[in-house]
Amino acid sequence: MENSQAALLMLAFLLFLKVIGPGYENRVTLDTSTGSVELRSVNHKDAGMYVFDGITIVSGIRESFKGNITLNVSALVLKPVTDPVISKDGDNVTLEIRPPGALTAMTWTFSPTGITVVSWSRSAPVIGTGYVNRVTLNTTTGSLGLSSVNGSDSGVYLFRGKTAVSGNPEDIDGNVTLEVYEPITNVKVEPNPAQPIANQTLKLACQVLGSQIVSSRFWLKDGQPLVPTDRITVSVNSSVVSLNKVLQSDNGEYQCKANGPVNEVTSAVYKLEVNYGPEQASLTGPDKAALNSSVTFTCSAQSVPACIYIWYVNGIQTAQGSQYQIDAVSNVDTGSYMCMAWNSVTRRTSIAEKKLVLFSVTGKEGPILSAGEITGVVIGTLAGVTGIALGVYFSVKLCRKNPDDPKLGPAERSLDAVTWPNASETYENIATDQTASKAKKQDHAYTDLQSPDQSTYSTLNE
Repeated sequence: MENSQAALLMLAFLLFLKVIGPGYENRVTLDTSTGSVELRSVNHKDAGMYVFDGITIVSGIRESFKGNITLNVSALVLKPVTDPVISKDGDNVTLEIRPPGALTAMTWTFSPTGITVVSWSRSAPVIGTGYVNRVTLNTTTGSLGLSSVNGSDSGVYLFRGKTAVSGNPEDIDGNVTLEVYEPITNVKVEPNPAQPIANQTLKLACQVLGSQIVSSRFWLKDGQPLVPTDRITVSVNSSVVSLNKVLQSDNGEYQCKANGPVNEVTSAVYKLEVNYGPEQASLTGPDKAALNSSVTFTCSAQSVPACIYIWYVNGIQTAQGSQYQIDAVSNVDTGSYMCMAWNSVTRRTSIAEKKLVLFSVTGKEGPILSAGEITGVVIGTLAGVTGIALGVYFSVKLCRKNPDDPKLGPAERSLDAVTWPNASETYENIATDQTASKAKKQDHAYTDLQSPDQSTYSTLNE
């Protein structure tokens, strides 16, 4: 009985298949147990209502049944060649697809606005509003070309088309995402402070210009990756490097490399040179000098940037420069020479000091008589004018500045810095008229000591 029931059911399905019509050969499989039908290689023509009608036996009773099923055939979802397509501002891009068969129609739509970019169906493509002279359509593949893209072109582009696959029409659709970014135009290393000072904190900021999106930053020192330490730290996003108590060992060439969605840019070299000093100013030069000799003092100190040197002679600011030169040393040049090294960036100073005294050809230090003074003494002795010689001697003695005079400065009161009178000019006044011009420079104190009567001195000159 069961076998006869199965035979009747099979007969009913076979009768059903005969009324489906041509076009389904080799595409249909019937499951005689359930009555289900498998339809292969469906296309949009297969969409519609399928009616079934059969006979079954239930508990020995023959019964017929019927019904219908609606088949909806969606378009073939086509994956684009590249998704998303990432581009920089101003570039030309192609949204590329590869349909399974010959293309017969294609439409591209910009999803955010719903505006048709381009449509085509066996005739000339129709360009949508706002895309004229910017769009090309490959009618063979359906790929869309966009020129000079900008940020407003970013979005989802939907496509729908028709192709013929093995002679059968096929709908295709899909979408491509376009992302347009402004490129990184420049990267700069910005130090703070602008002039780093030793043992102070220095921050190096990586400033990125152009793109608002920075994927990553990377620091280099002397062309090699910068290695953080307990003293050198890098912020979470690597935008800032902090050097705590920056040292001379940190000197070098620093660069920041920034990566964006569409390009990578490395900054120009920032050359770090730590400012320091001055350290231990030193003053070189003689401690003693002969009358009328030349003397050069040199001041130096370790410093970045180079120091400004200021000279003080006996406490009075005199000159600037690394050297101080005296062409012809005289009594007034004795005393204290101080050099102050000053760094204009660190605002620090360092001082070195030296004293200069005069010495005679015999090596005796202190004020020295000039040649005129020595000549006067010799002449007085040979002439036997003891009284005049003594008178002149005591006159000179009385006119000498008193080292204990409270009106004199400390340098003038010291033994080495006593300003001795230029006695030679007094003696030369009683000589021939050839030295008269020197008398014009004599001190008024010595002029007061001269006798109006020159006959005695004239006698000595004969």
